[in-house]
Amino acid sequence: MGVLHILGVLAEFFPENMMIYSSKLISIYVNEIKMQMKSQSKKLDYLVLTGCLRGLNCYLVTFTQSAEEGAEYSWDIYNCVKQCITQQFSEQKRYDVPKAAMALIAKHAPQFNLYLIDDYKVMYERLKMWSRHYNREAKHAGYLALESVLRQISEMLVQRVKVSKQKDGAIFSYFIQEFRSIIDTSNNSKDLSIAIRGYGYFAAPCKLFLSQDDVKFMFGEMVQRSEQLYLMEATELAGEKVLHLPSFLEALASIVKELDVMPESFLSSLEKLVVVMFESYPLLRKNTSLDYLAHKAIIKVFMALTDKPAIQQTLISRIVYQGILRTCSHPVVMESGSVSAPAAAAENDSEGIQERDPRKIVYKDYMDLWLNLLDFARAKEFNALGFSLASKRVLTQRIYDEVVTSILKICSKLDLSTTKDSEQTATSQGGTIASEIDGATSSDPLCGLQASRPKDFVVFFNLVDFTRDLLLEKHKPLFKRWVYTYGHDIIVMATSNPHISGFYKLLTVCMKICDGINFFREPNAADEMKSDLEEMDVDMSTDVQNCLTLFTKFCKEVTERLKTYKGDLLVSYLQLVLSFPYQIVEGNITGMVTAVQLSLKIGLSYLPLAKAALKSLESWSAHLPPALLQMHYKAILPCLDDYLKTAATDADGTANQTVILTAGSSNRGRKKIPIKLLKQSSRNRDIKADDNDSLVLRILHFVGSLGGANNASLVSCTAAEVANIAVAWDTEKHLKFTIPFVDMKPVIYLDPFLPHVAELAVSSSDRQTKVAACELLHALVLYMLGSGAQQPESHQAKHPMDRLYRKLFPVLLKLSCDVEPVAKQLFHPLIMQMIHWFTRNVKFESPETVALLDAIMDGIVHPTDTSLRDVSASCVREFLVWSIKQISPQQQEKSPLNTKSLLKRVYSLALHPSPSRRLGASLTFNHVYSVFREEEALVDMFILELLVTFVDSLALAHADDQSLGTQEQCVQALGHIEKILVKKAMILNKEKKGRRIPKAFASATLHAAASWLLRQCGRPQAQCRRTCMHLFGRLVPHQTKLRCKTAADYMNMLVVAEGPGYFLARFEGGGYSGGVCQSGIAVAPTLPSLGDGQSGLRDSLQWFELLLAALDCYTWVFSEGFIEPAKLFAVGSSGSAKVFVAMDYFITQLAAKDITGMAAYRSSGEFFSPRDREEYNRSKCTVIVRIMDFLAAFLSRYSDQADAVIPMSFWSRELWDMILLTVLDPSCIGFNMADVEVITKLPQQLKLLLSTLSHHLPASQKHDLQKCIIFMLGTTGRNIPAMLPLSLTKADREMLHLSYLIDGYKLLHQAGLLLPALPEGGAAVQLPSQLLMSVYNGCEKCVQDCMSAAALTPSAKQLGSRQLELALAMNIQEDSLLLCLFGPPGDPSTVSMTSAACDLFYATFQAEINNCLVVVATLIPRVMQKISSQETRALNILVELLNHISRENNFKKKHGTTTVNTVLRHWTLLSCLWSATAAADQKKYGHYTSTQAAAYRLYGCYQQQAPCFPECF
Repeated sequence: MGVLHILGVLAEFFPENMMIYSSKLISIYVNEIKMQMKSQSKKLDYLVLTGCLRGLNCYLVTFTQSAEEGAEYSWDIYNCVKQCITQQFSEQKRYDVPKAAMALIAKHAPQFNLYLIDDYKVMYERLKMWSRHYNREAKHAGYLALESVLRQISEMLVQRVKVSKQKDGAIFSYFIQEFRSIIDTSNNSKDLSIAIRGYGYFAAPCKLFLSQDDVKFMFGEMVQRSEQLYLMEATELAGEKVLHLPSFLEALASIVKELDVMPESFLSSLEKLVVVMFESYPLLRKNTSLDYLAHKAIIKVFMALTDKPAIQQTLISRIVYQGILRTCSHPVVMESGSVSAPAAAAENDSEGIQERDPRKIVYKDYMDLWLNLLDFARAKEFNALGFSLASKRVLTQRIYDEVVTSILKICSKLDLSTTKDSEQTATSQGGTIASEIDGATSSDPLCGLQASRPKDFVVFFNLVDFTRDLLLEKHKPLFKRWVYTYGHDIIVMATSNPHISGFYKLLTVCMKICDGINFFREPNAADEMKSDLEEMDVDMSTDVQNCLTLFTKFCKEVTERLKTYKGDLLVSYLQLVLSFPYQIVEGNITGMVTAVQLSLKIGLSYLPLAKAALKSLESWSAHLPPALLQMHYKAILPCLDDYLKTAATDADGTANQTVILTAGSSNRGRKKIPIKLLKQSSRNRDIKADDNDSLVLRILHFVGSLGGANNASLVSCTAAEVANIAVAWDTEKHLKFTIPFVDMKPVIYLDPFLPHVAELAVSSSDRQTKVAACELLHALVLYMLGSGAQQPESHQAKHPMDRLYRKLFPVLLKLSCDVEPVAKQLFHPLIMQMIHWFTRNVKFESPETVALLDAIMDGIVHPTDTSLRDVSASCVREFLVWSIKQISPQQQEKSPLNTKSLLKRVYSLALHPSPSRRLGASLTFNHVYSVFREEEALVDMFILELLVTFVDSLALAHADDQSLGTQEQCVQALGHIEKILVKKAMILNKEKKGRRIPKAFASATLHAAASWLLRQCGRPQAQCRRTCMHLFGRLVPHQTKLRCKTAADYMNMLVVAEGPGYFLARFEGGGYSGGVCQSGIAVAPTLPSLGDGQSGLRDSLQWFELLLAALDCYTWVFSEGFIEPAKLFAVGSSGSAKVFVAMDYFITQLAAKDITGMAAYRSSGEFFSPRDREEYNRSKCTVIVRIMDFLAAFLSRYSDQADAVIPMSFWSRELWDMILLTVLDPSCIGFNMADVEVITKLPQQLKLLLSTLSHHLPASQKHDLQKCIIFMLGTTGRNIPAMLPLSLTKADREMLHLSYLIDGYKLLHQAGLLLPALPEGGAAVQLPSQLLMSVYNGCEKCVQDCMSAAALTPSAKQLGSRQLELALAMNIQEDSLLLCLFGPPGDPSTVSMTSAACDLFYATFQAEINNCLVVVATLIPRVMQKISSQETRALNILVELLNHISRENNFKKKHGTTTVNTVLRHWTLLSCLWSATAAADQKKYGHYTSTQAAAYRLYGCYQQQAPCFPECF
């Protein structure tokens, strides 16, 4: 047997060598088989027969014996194989002969097709018997052979009809009856599998022998049985059923390929079955190891719809979305070595690798399926299906696009909101002061946050890991078209949820892909993409520039936030920062160096972060100018020295070796029993050691590549570090200790030991050493306290120990928040007890108390250590609590010593130039606020001083980056002060002798505070003046000097008493402090009147801030209705108001100019960096927005006073041009459209302004505005009617720019300003239809004079969506939309509107079209009327509309009831769906629409008096 088989294998794999022996070999095989089968005297040799069959199976691969070609041995081989399958052999136990025969038929059935169709009954019956056999191998061979035979018979039936017009109706009827009988009577999944596959193979003959309706009936029958088997059983799918599900899908795919029209009911059923395949994939993979069948079946379903691109796109979209949801809806996998892994798990597993339970399903069990779906084009098994490589590439592109789309869609739909866990802190009455801290005032932004929907977070965490594992693995070039859309959407979501690390991980994936495909590099003709996938014909230069702008800005924001986070969030931030390309790094090198330093510090315990940091350094040194990094090597290289030290320690020691002791037997033999004292995985240990060694080697290579001039920085030491080591803590020794020996008592001093013990306790990497040092330090501190307590005051005055305490207190605070539990347990209670002890001082600014308080304040302003800030905050609260406890009420009213010391430091920090110190001051007050407010004496003495201090602090924070949190915490502190002022208003309205009076106050009363706050409303610092406006409005009703209930009454009383100049000085005085105005636009209404004219940029920014201050003040008082403009700009005093002069100057001279134009105007001759340009444009655009806010506030309330108050020169052509450019082309005037804040807020403000101008602008000015709109819309590049149709497939125009332009048209139309500006007659009426046809034609492209589906980029889809939204807003003509949905067009000679094109148009822009259908009330009935002529398409649209409403919750709430009522009122149009002659798919449509209507529980329609009752019933 073996020799015969080997000869066949040689013929298969070495045909060139076996060519001369092929005839002889085939004769040997055939003669031997004949002899064995026909011999009467000789016993049948099963081994020889099996060897011949197996050898033939291999031989026929290369040397065919086809019946169609009339081969000599074809009939003999077939006849022998047939006998081996049909005859019953005696003494056969292993079924080797029939298995070999069936394997030959399964592999080479096409060579015997003529004989198979003649013996169809015999072969079918016998193979069906074998497919039910109890022997597993024989059964499997029978399935494969039966599948091959049925396929060949089906192909022969089709071939005979096409070639000779011969219809073998008997054969076809026989098999159809067999399959139908099985489907109707059998419940066995094996038999059903045979019937289903047979139906699939005979779909093509059915189409030829019968009609299209019969094919639809066949599909409906199979789907019904499949749903009964896989969808209607509550029990979990068993292994046998799961094994047959891929076959079901392949058969359904075969029938789908023969359907001319795919009804929505069929598509929905097919979708459900494929989703079941996704759900069952882990079971198929684990239990049967036949997981390859799943992706093969799914791909065949997709490829069967190649001729129906719209249906294919819809099905792929649904299945990918549902598949990703099911993939990510399992428990989260804890990554090995993750920084977020629980500490307990790390202790249990010394190697840091956690094995998950293989019985649990996680997202990784689906990864092979997704990878194979994206890589199917390379699989050889799909080559036999007859699809070209181009069609496979298109399908791969569609699957990839839908994966990215679904990822973004799921991220946007998940509820990732969080809530503060304040209930636990409010009810906690624990002994530690930390339990009493409100989580809202913690320096850690994640403190107390709880997920609103934990299940959504589980899906999101899995989605992040899934995205990383999939997109970084396959087809990176396909992501090029998604970079901007993906990055923009994720950045928007990350900005809304800044505390969720997953968004930064998703952006890291984007940056890594960009690096892998060289997305940001300049195009090089020599570069060639190595991927075998087709590159999209899209000019990416515009996208690259947009992406650079977007990511550069976000990079700056992220680097500023690094100082406020810790844990997994911090690591995610760092990984994102390190993944940015060098083109982005170059503009923010200082922040990036800080990130590298922090990464290398954390990388000592988390190696992947260290590798990422080193990779970034290598890339920067290779691509950035050497001079740019030269100055930063001194800060970076010392961080690498720790890795080299660790490597040297490991090389010298033997810590990594496994210790094995052996005990030998003394009596019996030499056998030794090993006893392992340390259980370690040698494999994982070696991998870890290799990683460390490779990292050290890379560090050495990197340092060596920098040259000798930079290598010295590796071991450099600053003067402060040298002083910390070399200088003693105190020149005098205090800690005298007598050793109690028996024979003598020598005296030693413990002072010299303190520095070294403290260093070991803080920084020792050996746990035993660290714990011992902590215990010794704890004892020494207790000894110091006891020694100091026993000494008299005179001795303490001469020999104070405050110098030792100043060194010790910072160490104790660090240890009280150390990750080592022993250190934390020792020193956290100790530091609290020391606070209790040192707050007993009776003198102001006692040295020891001052040392403790200074250490606490230094800890709370630490720039990076969040844990230290938290502990210091709890300590400062404890300090105030015990300072109050240990002082009498009389002394507290007279002079609260420690409180005064604390607040003095708070004042100093609050007014410090450093943002971190100002942040510490705000955090300090926010922590002690709840204690401070309960002490009336302290409130009465310090509250007004605190108000002034924190207002000034907020003004200093104006230039701070918002991500630092200085403004946020300061506003929170002022909010606390506001509550105290309101609550204690009765006390503060009366003057008191002991109350501290701020310098700017005339008296220490609430009225003086309100007057001072009014003066601060004109300050140029934005957040400061807005907070002062809010505080003024809250405090004025509580002051009693001027009897008024509201701020409006207060201001009107002042106008009468002081005149309008009182407010003009405060609003235009730039922070007016009394007397004559010396700043603000009151002094400098134009830019040349400000400054020395030497620095155009500095003066411009300063003048912009002064103008913004005045505009904010006027907008505030007009929008709130505090003062009428006629009173404020009264006749006789309006000349003193400079705001209109300043606005007119800005609009005419600066608004349309960039920074270069401003410099040329001022003749400053400055050179401006990109950062200068960005800063100038941001300030200028902020002024533009505030001018628009001013106009909206003025005209919405006081439009009748506009002519009397606003100078006519203000209504200039330049004003309208500025507004219209902001509406139509915001980037042209300087707006950064990569800024998330601009993208989200600017349209809302423009909508409000345009609506106000449309309704409240005086007639003459409105006429001028309308003329400017007409002119602006007629200019080149802004005339959309002239630009139509807009191509969605060519990159000849900037699509992002066009999207903003269309948005501007939409804003003008919503305000009622667009239609009057369009030419009368055709343009206004035809524009919606032109937009519609532009999108319709863009869905297809012409390839070799044939129209095919266009692969639209995300930007193209966005542009198409914007066009449809504008067309809908302009009341699109119903007939135009219905023609695009159902065809044909009015003029067939111009546009070819085929049925496929209509389906493709609806599938591509389904959401926008559905929105149009529900908004236009008469469209749904007209769609329902189309059922009579185009039933399938009309029903598909109706069902998709109901699906869209049910999926989108917001849409469902707004339009769901109205839409369903409309359907019910026209229910008679659907009567064909449940008539007696209705087909199965029609009945499914009727059932679905009824179910959707019932889901809304519209009980009114079930009442007889309801309008829709007669139609429904």
